[in-house]
Amino acid sequence: MQETPHTISASRQASSASQVCSASGRAATDILQLTSAQGGSEDISRYIDGTKTPEQLNRLINAMDRRTKYQVLTRHFVPSFDYKFPETYDNSCHRSFRMEYTRNRPWLNYSPRLDGAFCVPCELFAADRSNKGALVTIPFNKWA
Repeated sequence: MQETPHTISASRQASSASQVCSASGRAATDILQLTSAQGGSEDISRYIDGTKTPEQLNRLINAMDRRTKYQVLTRHFVPSFDYKFPETYDNSCHRSFRMEYTRNRPWLNYSPRLDGAFCVPCELFAADRSNKGALVTIPFNKWA
């Protein structure tokens, strides 16, 4: 194939795009790299621990920059396949969080430190947290 100014330009653009994608892929990998297998910086309880008032949560979340909010949304704790969730004894049954709860609920995030689940987008983007409870300001942990 004979090179024309158009094909040379297209080739350079493709090469340049490939370099940008490669560099941004490395950066994204660095940003999203998990730091702990059991509730490290990616544990939602780092920000929402169930002890803050709605007013305190409003101040905390409103003070977050976009990068921090993005990291809270994307760098969450993901248990391994063989992770053993803590059990509670309730109504004559041993109950615990199950990975199947997240199958059709990508918004659901489990905190190993609090043994509870949160709706992270609800927490980060709720207009008013004063009338919210489980899943938003405190962990949900009433397992079925």
